[in-house]
Amino acid sequence: MKPEERRAELIEAARRVFRRKGYAAASVTDIVKEAGVSQGTYYFYFKDKEAAFDAVAETIVLEGFNAIQGITKRGDLSALDKIERTAGFLLALETAERWTDERAARRLEQMRERVGRIAFRLYLPVVTDLIQQGITEGTMDVPYPEATAAYFLQASLFHLDVLKGSGTMSSEEWWDAYLDFVTRVFGLKSKPGFRPID
Repeated sequence: MKPEERRAELIEAARRVFRRKGYAAASVTDIVKEAGVSQGTYYFYFKDKEAAFDAVAETIVLEGFNAIQGITKRGDLSALDKIERTAGFLLALETAERWTDERAARRLEQMRERVGRIAFRLYLPVVTDLIQQGITEGTMDVPYPEATAAYFLQASLFHLDVLKGSGTMSSEEWWDAYLDFVTRVFGLKSKPGFRPID
């Protein structure tokens, strides 16, 4: 097996283990068993469990970007349809990849800062183009498309962290607030109807 294929195999094994056991309960031994490789092979690619976690998180970001590019490049969808499908995809991905133990939450927070910068760079031109399409179609009223895209991305990255609610607001209230934000920032005439995945 080529080195890049072996590394990808280890990343997928780690992803399955983290989903099943949570980050804190998972061990390098669990990942090694899942992948069917030796400890030595694992440590050739990753220095510890955190390094595998980082690789999994980066893989998730890139997978999401590729899927969203596929949605936004479709010529048969309106800008609003693209937003709705993209939101549905991101919510499903976030739910599937949420490792809920406390240590994972701390690691996810650190990872979000790093991969958030990667995601911002990747997504800014995509969202800007989407807004331009909405302006052309007459469904969005936005005077500064690129700046609006930048603000939207920053708010959306934060929003994914509070989907489960906070001390003062339920997850449903956070979601309604987010839809209100999307409505206002894009100059929509009515609030979008897409809902988070339970």
